Amino acid sequence: MDILLRIDVGAPAGPSIRKEFLGPYAGLGGRALTSTIVAAEVPPLCHALGPENKLVIAPGLLSGTAASQSGRLSIGCKSPLTGGIKESNAGARRRRSSPASAMRPSSSKASPPGIRPGSCTSTQAA
Repeated sequence: MDILLRIDVGAPAGPSIRKEFLGPYAGLGGRALTSTIVAAEVPPLCHALGPENKLVIAPGLLSGTAASQSGRLSIGCKSPLTGGIKESNAGARRRRSSPASAMRPSSSKASPPGIRPGSCTSTQAA
């Protein structure tokens, strides 16, 4: 888990993916990583459904090992309900050889075209 994938779905030429080293986030995983990235990189006064918010998905530090419940993923972002950082997790016990154990932490930025702050639906031209 030494690489962070940055996915910008609002890039002018379409979604772009950039890989970078964890840097200051090294040694973090799961809830600690998602909350730290959101706290450090999302402006506190941005709209939760706006382009400055980030959706962060991170495996735990022990993902891919035989440890109990190590196959869980944490998903975090700024909450539209509370305006604070919210985190949720999914998954369960998983075999070490599972392809999902190779997942790296990722951060998604911006809204795709047609999504407006405060709107949960996409408006596409016919």
